[in-house]
Amino acid sequence: MRLCPNCHAEIHRDDSRCPTCKADIPLMLSEPPPAMPDELPGSTLAGKFEVIDLLGEGAMGRIYRARQIALDKTVAIKVLHRHLAADPKVVKRFHREARAASRLSHPNSLQVIDFGEADDGTLFIAMEYLQGIDLQKLMDRDFPFTPSRIAHLMGQILDALEEAHLAGIVHRDLKPDNVLVLESREIGERVKVCDFGIAKIAESDEGMSALTMSGFVCGTPEYMAPEQARGEELDARADVYAAGVILYQFLTGERPFTADTAIGVISKHLAEAPVPPRVRKPGWGIPRGLDAVAMKALVKDRDQRYATASAMASALKEAVSELGETADVPIGEGRGKLPDHHDPSFTNAPTLAATPAAISSSAPPTRSETLPERTTAPTPIATSIPPRHSGAMTIRARNKIMVAGVLSALAIAAIVYMLTSNAGAPPPATVAPMRILDPSSLPQPPAPHFVAPPAPLAVDAGIDASAPARASAKRAPIRPRPNATKIAPANSAQ
Repeated sequence: MRLCPNCHAEIHRDDSRCPTCKADIPLMLSEPPPAMPDELPGSTLAGKFEVIDLLGEGAMGRIYRARQIALDKTVAIKVLHRHLAADPKVVKRFHREARAASRLSHPNSLQVIDFGEADDGTLFIAMEYLQGIDLQKLMDRDFPFTPSRIAHLMGQILDALEEAHLAGIVHRDLKPDNVLVLESREIGERVKVCDFGIAKIAESDEGMSALTMSGFVCGTPEYMAPEQARGEELDARADVYAAGVILYQFLTGERPFTADTAIGVISKHLAEAPVPPRVRKPGWGIPRGLDAVAMKALVKDRDQRYATASAMASALKEAVSELGETADVPIGEGRGKLPDHHDPSFTNAPTLAATPAAISSSAPPTRSETLPERTTAPTPIATSIPPRHSGAMTIRARNKIMVAGVLSALAIAAIVYMLTSNAGAPPPATVAPMRILDPSSLPQPPAPHFVAPPAPLAVDAGIDASAPARASAKRAPIRPRPNATKIAPANSAQ
């Protein structure tokens, strides 16, 4: 038994339609199909291809190495599982999509040589035989990657998708297992996008569009766009979403969503926002530009994603070009080997959390948004110039250092001003000490119209105060007169 991805009702493993919600159920999201006897090696298929041996097996069929008899050329033959070939709808889909894949001639797309149906009803596709390694194995072997290598590989994948989209073909099952990487003397690593076996071609024919009706879900859950999981009509932006998942793997070594079941993974694609790569791996120094490209490709609303594969490729190329020489430095130090980003021995990631030697470059480092705040007190400042930090610094700690430095500079400036302003004054030894006098010892202003005599005298109230000369020349006592309003001067005429 298995569960319906739409209503979660239990259905039989061989049923292709849910009895409850009547939705078409893809077999690839359930238990693996029953194995069929491998009778093809050593036989001749459709009188054209001599099957040699089995190369691999997937949800849709098996792939064999064969020899094209007419040209004596080694080819790869993909044979559809027999239980799928029994469905007339699948047969029509197979022929239609094999024809669509044969239209692709891009150097980064796997070339289809022939397709058809054998006498016993076996459906096959003959493709060019390539010796290389699939992208998933390459990720497991060579992780971590440099940004320039990521752009080189992802650029070729997106170029192949763009050519398919222009031809009206949506891959719908893009994943690292369906990307082959070859060694080329011309361009180094050469990418081949394979397996358009469940591709959807945009046809105006009504009968063709019925084969891709809403409710039929195909694809791999870990790389499935939300609209694809809902069974909606798909366009190029579904492949852009899958490309975003692959880019996320390039940056972090992990898929954005994982779960124990396929339904659990699909539910996360529908409801949960992916954790940004820089937050998922905070000490790895993942470039901001690459982080932004991956997050935009993984937006739930397809109207907010890149509209085309070429637009995503251009954004990726621009983000890598801005890195300069650091584009050739691997991201982080590999899965399970990276020390804590506060460890001073970590020097590989181009972030602020690095050694002092990495910070002393001419370009000031950019503070990482994802680094945690400091938990220890800042180092005391002994001078007016704040010391350079060798680790992560928050805005609050930086502001405290700047304020302390400004206050120290103002204090030093005030001291210097006081010393220089008294430079022209005489030495302190030549300055007479200041005395504070008693107010009674200060000279008193003369009283108006009166001067006190030097000795006490019996003064007549009628004496004219204007005759001090005679009073001082003759000391004889003065007798009061009855009417002494005037005193004649001593030297006046009788």
